[in-house]
Amino acid sequence: MTALVWVRPRSLTLRRVPISKIDLPEEYERKELAEDDAVGRSIKQHGVQQPVIVLQNGDRFTMVKGGRRLRLAEKAGFTDLLASIETVPAGWDELAYRNRLRFILSNARQDLPPSQKAAVIRQLMELTSMSQKDVAALMGFDPGSLSLWLVVETYAPPIRAALDAGLMNSHQATAFQGMTTSGMEKVFRAMRRDIPKLSGDAFQAMVRSRFGPKEHGDLYIDPKKSIQKLQVKKRGRVRKPLTRDEKRVLANSLELAEIELADLKVDNQRMKRECVMASPLLNAIKRNKRLWAMASEDMRFEIDTFLERY
Repeated sequence: MTALVWVRPRSLTLRRVPISKIDLPEEYERKELAEDDAVGRSIKQHGVQQPVIVLQNGDRFTMVKGGRRLRLAEKAGFTDLLASIETVPAGWDELAYRNRLRFILSNARQDLPPSQKAAVIRQLMELTSMSQKDVAALMGFDPGSLSLWLVVETYAPPIRAALDAGLMNSHQATAFQGMTTSGMEKVFRAMRRDIPKLSGDAFQAMVRSRFGPKEHGDLYIDPKKSIQKLQVKKRGRVRKPLTRDEKRVLANSLELAEIELADLKVDNQRMKRECVMASPLLNAIKRNKRLWAMASEDMRFEIDTFLERY
């Protein structure tokens, strides 16, 4: 029986799971694992910092994400791993759910435009019924970064388009938080020429000085609440300095994250090539009434979702 490390009701469960009890599907094996020196050294020295993601099947577990970490930890002599344990929701086929979860997690880690990133994260939250904090832990992201991505969904269309086009960054966009849709559009039209010239802090300061909630309450959903938030921000918050151990763990996590990010970029390019090749075939299947009727409801959903995205 595995030792329980942490449980959040209704959502994420983290346990140390014996490597011998984790099954890695052949299609998820990384054929190019080779020596993988940089990641291997980091794991050997510090262990696996980010939990792998598995589905529980009785007393065994099926890998969803983290096969490379499992193989390198195994090679380094570790006997167990910290794992985020998922269960298949009612009504889902186990293979379909595993592939869907893996697909969404892979997309969430790619360098997508902000609005697409927000949509993928929201899809993951709906699929797993997890809280925002738990999804951040599952993906290995800082909860604050996740909040910045999700808030993109609340912005008016012109602001989302500017973010996706790289004409504005997420720091600048926070200046529009708390505004009504029409208020955002009005302020964006008035200030869009200033966006490329200003840093995030400078842009926020200019928006507050020209369109602050005190003088322009009609632009805000709740002017009083926005005023209170600005007052708290002006006073500032006292942050506890990191301890030496916290700094060491953070440095190790960042090192591994940089290595994995470089690896994900390679995976991203391969996935894009595969999507370009798959799209004409899936379109042909959808146009063929006989083939479309033979596909299960889950398969038709997956094909529709894929074609909408690609």
